[in-house]
Amino acid sequence: MVTEAAVAGVLWEVWDPLQVRGLSSASDEYDDYAPEICDLLNTGASAAELASLLNQIYAGTIGGGKLPAPIKESDVAATALVALRERSSEASGEAIV
Repeated sequence: MVTEAAVAGVLWEVWDPLQVRGLSSASDEYDDYAPEICDLLNTGASAAELASLLNQIYAGTIGGGKLPAPIKESDVAATALVALRERSSEASGEAIV
């Protein structure tokens, strides 16, 4: 199982649509999104489903309803999240959902 902390780390290190990674005061900027993403990830969501959710979060919450095109960081972060799930499952001996 992937933890919310691990998901938040990927959001901070890989997704970061606001480009605040360099600001230590903003280190928890994306933590509120981790539980929903973690739940989806741990139930076997695909990278495409995760990228779609990240784009929805951006448009609905961060970007004020505007998303002229999917942001590339969503695809990159979704791929990283799926890889995280696979590593976590292998390390714990769990079957990948």
